[in-house]
Amino acid sequence: MKSTVALIPVITLLAVAFVLLIFNASDLVVFNPPNFLFVLSAIFWTTACAVAVYASLKGYIGDGSRTVLFLTISILIFGLCSTVAGRVQSFSVNFSWTIGNTGSLVASIVQLTARLTVLLQKDESHSKNRKGIMLASYIGALVFVGLLSLIALQGWLPAFYSHGPTVLREGLLEPLSCSLVLLS
Repeated sequence: MKSTVALIPVITLLAVAFVLLIFNASDLVVFNPPNFLFVLSAIFWTTACAVAVYASLKGYIGDGSRTVLFLTISILIFGLCSTVAGRVQSFSVNFSWTIGNTGSLVASIVQLTARLTVLLQKDESHSKNRKGIMLASYIGALVFVGLLSLIALQGWLPAFYSHGPTVLREGLLEPLSCSLVLLS
């Protein structure tokens, strides 16, 4: 069962490529630069997130590992932010960078939290309501990405990319890089 679930992104990619070739739509959809990143993000990140979320749901409900929960939420946040960033890139590179980089930072903080639960030996959840905790966590991740996207698209976050990287963007990427180095 686990090996067949891992094939879903590959099968999805092949199916989309086949449909695009059959209907001769590749010039309209895939190679159109404003839609290119969005299509790839939607295919790969959404599918990969769905597979990871499904597998992690079963794992968390089975053994109650908080590490699995945090890593799943991290993947979900990163994947959704990447998909949204790919979509908004067609009308604003700044919005795309803002959503993508902020989502990456938050995802790495959640990964760091997962690592801390292992180091502090607080990994196992003894709660009987694991499905509720998992559902609330997923909804929280979706709400976060929605609010981040709304705030960025309203222009309430400062510019991350303006004729090259800004100090704010570089300041955000440094803790992201450091946290990912600490996790490895």
